[in-house]
Amino acid sequence: MKNEKAKHTPGPWVVTDYGEIKNAEKLDRGDYVCRLPFQSEFERQEMPEASANARILSAAIDMYEALQRIVDVHENGTYKGQMFSAIAHAKQAIDKAEGR
Repeated sequence: MKNEKAKHTPGPWVVTDYGEIKNAEKLDRGDYVCRLPFQSEFERQEMPEASANARILSAAIDMYEALQRIVDVHENGTYKGQMFSAIAHAKQAIDKAEGR
């Protein structure tokens, strides 16, 4: 489900070992969504708050899309199976944000 009005970098987003949040499908490119204050996996482990922030930021696009699906299902009055699917998508986004 793609929102044509959204102007953000398309997802899915991931966190690299260098603190960059990038589009997972374009990891080899030099551009990134944002950069966090760690430069290596070691620094990331030493900065648990920055690491948690990275997980939340990388899950932002997934959470946005999950909310969009829930609203679309609700507004279109579709059947329960689609709402269950939309909720499952939301739970996956929460898991990603929480590092599970």
